[in-house]
Amino acid sequence: MDIIKALDEMNEELWMYAKEYYVYGESSISDAEYDQKVQKLKKFVEQVKCKPKNYILDKVGYTPIEISGFEKVEHSQKMLSLDNTFNEQDIIDFHTRSKKRISGHIMYAVEYKIDGIGYAARYENGQLVKGITRGDGTIGEDITEHLKQVNGIPINIEYMEPIEIRGELYIPKKVFNHINEIKAKMEKNYMLTLGI
Repeated sequence: MDIIKALDEMNEELWMYAKEYYVYGESSISDAEYDQKVQKLKKFVEQVKCKPKNYILDKVGYTPIEISGFEKVEHSQKMLSLDNTFNEQDIIDFHTRSKKRISGHIMYAVEYKIDGIGYAARYENGQLVKGITRGDGTIGEDITEHLKQVNGIPINIEYMEPIEIRGELYIPKKVFNHINEIKAKMEKNYMLTLGI
């Protein structure tokens, strides 16, 4: 098989899964399977020293889709995502790279992976002025009013200089399951009302 064709097919398959996940909120494969496919493509690219067109590993997330009420906003600086770590050597390599960039003692906090929605919160004169989703890393969607409703994200801070704080929003599984139960009941009642 032609190497370029194989690279393009692997890359296109990953873009298909990315679209499922980022645009439709679904996935036909597990996170682990997706990560394995990403690593396989990454190793192949390193081996043949050639990248496919629109290489998925040069991007973050997916281009925001047109949704009524969500204005597109450009990030002040590219908003990247974190790399995955699969083994002890990946952690050692990360530490080695960090030591080259940071002088002094480095401390780490480790926690379970939480998959949510990356966001940036912009503050000016101590006021939250813009909340933005990660989107494709360059352009996200305006979620300012939504961020203002989240406990733990302050609307006002004491720092007066312009600053952008980035984080991850998620719903605890218990709450997520409760929302789905309510949604299912509402759908059932709607269908009964229609006589379906």
